[in-house]
Amino acid sequence: MKQIYYSILLLFSSLVWAQSPFVCTPSTSLSVNLPPNTFTSTQINMINQTSGTLILKWIRFSNSIPTTWACNLCDYNNCYTGVPSMGTMHPISGLTQGFIKLETNPFTYTGTGTVVIYVYASGAPTLGDTLVFNFTASGLTTVQEENQQKEEKILMLPHLIQFQNVDKLNILKITDINGRIVFEKTLLPYENEVILTNSLPAGLYIVHTAKQVYKYLKTD
Repeated sequence: MKQIYYSILLLFSSLVWAQSPFVCTPSTSLSVNLPPNTFTSTQINMINQTSGTLILKWIRFSNSIPTTWACNLCDYNNCYTGVPSMGTMHPISGLTQGFIKLETNPFTYTGTGTVVIYVYASGAPTLGDTLVFNFTASGLTTVQEENQQKEEKILMLPHLIQFQNVDKLNILKITDINGRIVFEKTLLPYENEVILTNSLPAGLYIVHTAKQVYKYLKTD
């Protein structure tokens, strides 16, 4: 009698797990066009289809993201640098969702890349879904290309320094002749920046940007 009971129980369990214990939304495959110099989030959610708690695991099948891009993976309650070979999410119930999210930035580089991830329920490795993330980066727009071709310019006056055509985010530093930093600021790309130098004593200074080093003579 016990043998029959256990046989029925095993049969019932196999029938329950014959269907995937979770559903992926919006799809198991996404294709995204990436803008330059921006981290774009691409996410696939996993909705628990069981009446209990579900632990989801994942394995990276492949990753052809160009090495010149940045691509970082997050799952439910975990974030990683890059795309690791495997991971385990925190348990999900009917009130929470699992997910795989990729934060991808091609910077100014064109190209294509694909990440393939297999997600499955702990204890049922054959019942899972293969997630495919396809990315395409077309590079800079025409306006951005024109801006990049412009030469960085600097205008130095006794009481101010003006920057034009700084082509990327970088840190401006002004040091005195002894190397001591007397001023520091983040310069935004393609913005005209004016630095007032009224508070600096008269003397010779060195101005550092990502591209150039300039001498600046401050006078009263």
